[in-house]
Amino acid sequence: MTAIPKLLTAAEAAHLLGVPEKTLLRVAEETGHLVAFGRAKRIPADELKELIEKCRSPAKAPASISDAVKAEQASMSSLTQAQPSIQRAQATFDRLKQSSRGTLPKSSATRAGVVPLRPATS
Repeated sequence: MTAIPKLLTAAEAAHLLGVPEKTLLRVAEETGHLVAFGRAKRIPADELKELIEKCRSPAKAPASISDAVKAEQASMSSLTQAQPSIQRAQATFDRLKQSSRGTLPKSSATRAGVVPLRPATS
């Protein structure tokens, strides 16, 4: 006869692990570690270590200088590709600026930008 595993309530298991009960229930169900007898949900005590291992985040690769250099080179190449369109945009801006009329009359431009409401009579 096999030994019957000790089943913990969600509250007991959550308390042991120091995590919220609802989160533990969700993760235990997703990973197949939840035992349900109708509405009563239990987690086998001997499976807690396995549950922890399944939830462990993979180690991140250390950042290196070469990654930063590659990213900088990639951004420089995109800037080089964008250069012709920037030059076209600047040329269009200059052309439109030259063809537009000023909003101030030539005589009032010297008077600190004040536009007279009525034409001056001489």
